[in-house]
Amino acid sequence: MIRLGLFALPRLRAANLAMFGLGACMTAPLFFLSLYLQQLVGYSALRAGLALLPMSAVLAIGAIAARRLLHAGVHRLPTYGAILTAAGLLWLTKLPDHAAYAGHVLGPTLVLAAGLSVMILPLTIAATAGVPHHEAGVASGLMNVGRQLGGAVGLAALVTISSSATQHSRNRDTVDATLHGYHVAFLIAACVALLCALATLPLGTPRSTR
Repeated sequence: MIRLGLFALPRLRAANLAMFGLGACMTAPLFFLSLYLQQLVGYSALRAGLALLPMSAVLAIGAIAARRLLHAGVHRLPTYGAILTAAGLLWLTKLPDHAAYAGHVLGPTLVLAAGLSVMILPLTIAATAGVPHHEAGVASGLMNVGRQLGGAVGLAALVTISSSATQHSRNRDTVDATLHGYHVAFLIAACVALLCALATLPLGTPRSTR
């Protein structure tokens, strides 16, 4: 059972709110990009997976870089990461119906991954800072739950919004209408990322990365 008094900690609330949004910004773009590459660009499932592999690599490298940046005293790393995430998502709103991989897919996904990767560790540290030692595990678990819930709820909401935008699109061509729906989903996700940036402002700089 979770002690409800934990939610009275402002840093914990802010970090969990940001992590909830991060879950949506991480899960939904992967879903829409996979559909885009297979349904509109014509990639096979294997080729689409390989196309998104560099994004996964940057997520891993960025997590390591985040620790080094925190040790170096970089301020407000989660806020910068959220803004970078929003930039990558806004770039994805420019996806054309016939994409050149390097310019239209690789670039924005690397920016998106870089932003997401530097948020997770600082948010976890911020959420557990000030929490009683014996409840640090619970606080960390809440962050994982928040990210998973954000991914599930965010994906469901964005799929609904995208489908509605496609149905109400003025484009008669099916491809153009579908692409419009994807663009709207990426735009909404970018707005969520900016809200995450606002949510991280009270967190300041984590005191420890150990």
